[in-house]
Amino acid sequence: MRNETVQMILKRFKGIETIHCDGRNDSKRLFCFSNAPAQGCGESCSVVKLVEFINPQNGRLTDELRRVLDIHDDDDADDAFIMDAKYEATSGAEVADKQKHLTEDQRKLLAQALQNTDEIFDGQLGHYKREKVHLELIENAQPVFSKAYSVPKQHESAFLKELKHLQEIGVLERTGPSEWASPTFIIPKKDGRVRWISDLQQLNKNVKRKVYPLPLIDDIVARCSGYKYFTKLDLTMMYYSFELDERSKKLCTINTQYGLYQYNRMAMGLKPAPDFAQYYIEKTLCDLKEKGVEIYIDDVGLFSNSYKEHMALIQEVLQQLQAAAFKINPLKCEWCVQETDFLGHWLTHYMDRVKCIVTEWNAEFRADVLERSKTFMIVYKYD
Repeated sequence: MRNETVQMILKRFKGIETIHCDGRNDSKRLFCFSNAPAQGCGESCSVVKLVEFINPQNGRLTDELRRVLDIHDDDDADDAFIMDAKYEATSGAEVADKQKHLTEDQRKLLAQALQNTDEIFDGQLGHYKREKVHLELIENAQPVFSKAYSVPKQHESAFLKELKHLQEIGVLERTGPSEWASPTFIIPKKDGRVRWISDLQQLNKNVKRKVYPLPLIDDIVARCSGYKYFTKLDLTMMYYSFELDERSKKLCTINTQYGLYQYNRMAMGLKPAPDFAQYYIEKTLCDLKEKGVEIYIDDVGLFSNSYKEHMALIQEVLQQLQAAAFKINPLKCEWCVQETDFLGHWLTHYMDRVKCIVTEWNAEFRADVLERSKTFMIVYKYD
């Protein structure tokens, strides 16, 4: 496999062609799957292993993948490139117009359903104001102040821009001396843009988890099967939509090379964050669950048997999300499709059984899955 192709994968994470690399003199075989099946992969695809390919500490290729690809230090000097975060406003009319899989009449009906919801697509951060998040410490908790992680030179610009952006939208604010501090780093998302991560392991050891049960994915998938129209919504930076109370903000202090900052919003990586998020979003949409709405943290699925029913459901869901001041990322949403991947499963009204995408698959199902897959996997097998 050419090193230029590897760099393209790491920088973009989408729109790639399928790559098939069969090392004749190597005991490992590498496969990269995207929108089309690899040629000649045969039974060597039957055993699947997902390879972690980015080291979160430095944003570079992991040693495991470097060995597979036979990449040396001077080959991937640019692989650590991370693009700036992308936040764009749009409108319901623009969202509807982009759904080219729909007929013109269907796009018009969708535009009508999205009327008066432009606020939810404004590219800003949501702010759920009905309750604040309170973090409770375990008994005899001892404060932990961790050193800042170093920022690789090639990441400095993206790190500083994201730090500034998070201050501008109210997620972070500079703070003074603190008993608590956690380090922070950045890695690329699937599209190559920046993902901000705070290492909250030490804080999590001292925070109580107030458990709110997450739904079982198998149960969700079973309820979703057989419908004709699917819409998949992704809530923009959902955890950041929830404000921390004053005491909890002090606990969520981070240490960077550029100073101390505290989270004003719920940090991603907090131990109780999924419980809080699931509770608040279910509380917002609880009266719609019986109408064909499924919720798993920041993923909201809408399912209907008729297009008219689906338009009414979309309108109701967006109105309630907008009233609670949540925001939607239209780049990650799918509207009124008849097939989609949802929570790691492929949903289609053409199949009686819903089958998992990322699994060991049999020969008959493999090609069908690979044609539809909208992500890629790096897979290898020992002979």
